[in-house]
Amino acid sequence: MLGPAHRHHGQRQGPTGWLGPRYAVGPRGPGPYDADLNSAGAAWQRQWAAAYGVRVVTKADVRARPDATPALVRHFNGLRQVVERVNGLLEAVFGLHCPRAVTVAGLWARLVAKLAACNCLVALNLLDDRPPEAIWSPLA
Repeated sequence: MLGPAHRHHGQRQGPTGWLGPRYAVGPRGPGPYDADLNSAGAAWQRQWAAAYGVRVVTKADVRARPDATPALVRHFNGLRQVVERVNGLLEAVFGLHCPRAVTVAGLWARLVAKLAACNCLVALNLLDDRPPEAIWSPLA
């Protein structure tokens, strides 16, 4: 069940249609995908299972497990921190929040270019013994 909307007595709803191509979620790995609380709820779980054949786990799912330990919750939080740091890097440095694409193909091209640039940035940082998400400038 999704939380309340910002409208007076409004209720948010989960996905109602096509979200993207099946390959958009990457190759199916052995385990579930970690997601933030925006993906919680039965509607989202069904959507991910039907459209992509994957299971999505949120912090609420981890806490609801009968064998949930503080160490398991900390492990999940650590995984989510990596995702959030990369998302923050993509938004702050590469402007992912506003791709300015006109077509879907243009959006995919810009997204791939930004992800490639982000991977290069991380590789350069690791080669120079800096934190992976450090902002690096060749002019600095």
